[in-house]
Amino acid sequence: GPVPAWSYSALKIFEECPYRTYISRIKKVKEPSGPAAQRGTEIHTQAEEYINGTLTKLPKTLSKFSKDFKKLKNLFEKKQCEVEGEWGFTSDWQETTWFGKDTWARIKLDACIHESPTAIRVIDFKTGKRFGNEIAHGQQALIYAIGTFLKYPDAEFVKTEMWYLDKNEKAE
Repeated sequence: GPVPAWSYSALKIFEECPYRTYISRIKKVKEPSGPAAQRGTEIHTQAEEYINGTLTKLPKTLSKFSKDFKKLKNLFEKKQCEVEGEWGFTSDWQETTWFGKDTWARIKLDACIHESPTAIRVIDFKTGKRFGNEIAHGQQALIYAIGTFLKYPDAEFVKTEMWYLDKNEKAE
């Protein structure tokens, strides 16, 4: 069809308003980013840069999870943690590039921890509300788990977590 690739966020937009998908993905009209989205992007950037060592001091926005982010940083240094993974899949669920001509699905993970050769933990950082989003976030976690099993065929166990950074809460 005219929309060649999807992601979880693109699917949610389509479910809310197919015309919005048409305007943004077919007509290429850029949507303005609101304050909440801008804040979320900034905090995700801070998390990535702290974990990968670009930022040496933990930003205040991540302080409720300070021990967790320090562990992620340590795991990143040991090459056991990936951050801001951009995974692309074809319509046959074969791995491809993020913007390849054959890319059909895109999955962007905030953190992917290789706990053992067969166990992987996937984490999504959330800056929005948890209450009322449990089903949507569960669906997103399911897509992450499926993508992880496809990308890492030796995986036998995938655990997904949502970290609600403002609330100091986790959902598994």
